[in-house]
Amino acid sequence: MHEDPGRASLPAQRDRHGRPGRLVRAVLLFQIKLAIDGLKDVILSPLAVLAILFDWKRARRGESWESFSRIMDLGERFERWLALYGEPGR
Repeated sequence: MHEDPGRASLPAQRDRHGRPGRLVRAVLLFQIKLAIDGLKDVILSPLAVLAILFDWKRARRGESWESFSRIMDLGERFERWLALYGEPGR
């Protein structure tokens, strides 16, 4: 049977026969990352709405606007840093 190479890199697939402590650590780390990701959503959602309102007001006056783009960039950088589904310990 041919396996998907992307799945083979997942820690759960690679370490199925490893120590139970590694599994517990991976699950705890994933739960912490999920909580941090949720907190990010709670913070960035209202900031994005404010940025849209600010940018809309600036655009109506013919001024440049970039607040929303900055919020989106911030969220993208944070997600790369968090690596929610990445290998623990990387």
